[in-house]
Amino acid sequence: MNRKQRRRQEKTNGKILSAAQSGKDVPLQQAIEMMVSSYEKGNREEAYKIARSVMKVLQDDIDILHFAGTVALELGRYEDALEHLEKAVAVKPDHAEAWNGLGHAYLALKKVEPGIEACQKAVALLNDMPEAHYNLGNAFSAAGRMEDAIQSFAAALEHRPAFPEALNNMGNALQAMRRFDEAADAFGQAIKINPDFTGARFNRANALIAGGKAKQAIAAYKESIQANPKHLASYNNLATVYRQLGQLPESAVTYRQALKINDAVAELHNNLGVALQDCGEAEDAAACFKRALELAPQNAEAAFNLHAAVFDDQDFAPATEALEQALSIDPHHERSHFMLGCIEDHAGLAENAEKHFAALHWTADGPHPAVDSWLYIKQARTPATRWFAPASETLRYCLEQASETGAVLEFGVRYGATLRLIAADAGQPVHGFDSFE
Repeated sequence: MNRKQRRRQEKTNGKILSAAQSGKDVPLQQAIEMMVSSYEKGNREEAYKIARSVMKVLQDDIDILHFAGTVALELGRYEDALEHLEKAVAVKPDHAEAWNGLGHAYLALKKVEPGIEACQKAVALLNDMPEAHYNLGNAFSAAGRMEDAIQSFAAALEHRPAFPEALNNMGNALQAMRRFDEAADAFGQAIKINPDFTGARFNRANALIAGGKAKQAIAAYKESIQANPKHLASYNNLATVYRQLGQLPESAVTYRQALKINDAVAELHNNLGVALQDCGEAEDAAACFKRALELAPQNAEAAFNLHAAVFDDQDFAPATEALEQALSIDPHHERSHFMLGCIEDHAGLAENAEKHFAALHWTADGPHPAVDSWLYIKQARTPATRWFAPASETLRYCLEQASETGAVLEFGVRYGATLRLIAADAGQPVHGFDSFE
């Protein structure tokens, strides 16, 4: 460095910046030191503020540009990160870490293809950087290229075996390919490395249920809840599995446990309503659906479910109102169109019914299957034929009509859901039979 260059450098280093925590003006070198110190102390906002001030003087300094881009990423300011890191790679095209950060920023902004290209450049420049392989795997996943994603996550793990996030995301890619056992194994490895990784515990349970291993999934959801007692998604999925298995009381109890943690989740109220309706508790179910609609007025499913809870074939008005509410939220809600079509047709309003039936997806082979079923019912019913929405109401009515004395039997028990409903109202011992083959 000659004398002229040295004087220019000294002048630059001596420039005064308003960049310190105190708000006082400080020399450039001191500002940089404060920037680094703030970052190391965890004060990202202060570090980024100082970095932006420093960049006004050192506009093309690769280290400052990369630093500012990295901190902006950590703060979730992805547009700012993009600006800094694009400039960084323009100044130094072989800066692998800057390309990696740039790929991360593109992905956060859902710019998938540029994200893939940036991550590939990072990998090409520095093949042993696990973060670059990891980000490339995330980019491939976002593009739906799951095989490529799995290979990238495997490369990340080759360079950093204890990388739970890579194992978790590899599990997600494997699950997307319906390789459920492998996915569950990847999630399990992530948990071994980080037992507090709630996301991996939850994902493992999901992979187990998707692979048809319900009992193992229940145990996994319980482990997830034990590790994080406030993880609502684990409660919700555990309760849903219970309901699918016909363990309705357990399902309702689990949904209620979740609602004790957070009563303002519409989905939980809606799902509890479905479980209670399956249990035959129509009044409590209706209250749940109404609460779900209070919390999420645009929840068409809750409005549709409400119609079943208030359904009465002696007075269709409450059910009709709920179905019309569902269609006002979602004009394409097919099940609401179908049920309204049936009610209108039952009332002799054929023209109105046809409008609702026409909203269903018909095929060239003939009537929509649901409409075909309704037409059969119309032909086969008599003036005494009753109409119920929940299965529990149908079973209760049938028990009332069974006036002959004798044994009460159910053949085809499956998980015992309807057997429990029958037993609750039969007033005598009930026997269930199933070969379980």
